[in-house]
Amino acid sequence: MEIGRLTCVRSGFYTVQCQTEEVICRPRGRLKLLAKEGDAMSIGDEVQISRLPDGSGMVENVLPRVRELVRMAPMPRNRGQYRQVLLANPDQVLLVFACAQPAPSLRMLDRFLVICEKQGIPPLIVANKVDLIGEQAARELFAPYPPLGYRVIFTSARQKIGLEELQDALVGRLSGLAGPSGVGKSSLLN
Repeated sequence: MEIGRLTCVRSGFYTVQCQTEEVICRPRGRLKLLAKEGDAMSIGDEVQISRLPDGSGMVENVLPRVRELVRMAPMPRNRGQYRQVLLANPDQVLLVFACAQPAPSLRMLDRFLVICEKQGIPPLIVANKVDLIGEQAARELFAPYPPLGYRVIFTSARQKIGLEELQDALVGRLSGLAGPSGVGKSSLLN
């Protein structure tokens, strides 16, 4: 058996990154039974797989999670709540907010920070589009967060400001990315 990390889920097929290659897998039937109250497998999970003769694989077991980013979703017909695992075993979550265009909703940022704290996931605040208001104004806008122990990285995807610091924060870590629409998440990733 090999151990790998689940990197993609598509139409019942699971892509598992092993040491040297990606393997397309299907889950064993017993793993499907675990999914009644929450996701049995999610991106970021470490799994044990066995190889099939055609090169594909079967997910045999899901290793215990260190932490998980979860959204509680109501189940149909008032049968309780379903634990939707958005990301398993993240090392951090990047909370990306624009300094302007759109104006930052610091109240939303506070809610995201509460979620991260509750779920035990270290947050990293990324203040993007710093070029629109200037670095000093951006620092004043996000000034409440560093004294509380939150790291803030000031970036501009367009002007290529702070991208090296952001890249250093990402290297070797499994990171989630969250933030409102239009703040530049895709631009920063590109």
